[in-house]
Amino acid sequence: MPTVIQDDRWKKCIGRPVNIEGFGTGFMRYYGTPHFKKEGRWIGIELDEPNGKHDGMVQGKRYFECAPNHGVFVAPEAVVFTDGLAPPVEQPRKKPTSAAAAPVARAAPAPAP
Repeated sequence: MPTVIQDDRWKKCIGRPVNIEGFGTGFMRYYGTPHFKKEGRWIGIELDEPNGKHDGMVQGKRYFECAPNHGVFVAPEAVVFTDGLAPPVEQPRKKPTSAAAAPVARAAPAPAP
């Protein structure tokens, strides 16, 4: 669970440019626990393109404002800041997906004589 210090650091990032895999680029507009999620913190993103799901309002509650289909909520781990500044907290690294980054297979040891 995030600490109060981590929460404050994330909240200071509102307005920063981001890239969200599968959605594209945009700006961070919200940080917190929205009413439609049972737990955890979520990031509200205003996307540059209409690749989202809402306009900043979800189930009748307004979290931020943006054009229709330009809003999306994602987990903090999905946020990549594109302004060159450090993220608010150390983010877990994603596992490598390319074959070049995959572990090298090793031959089984020879049977004992």
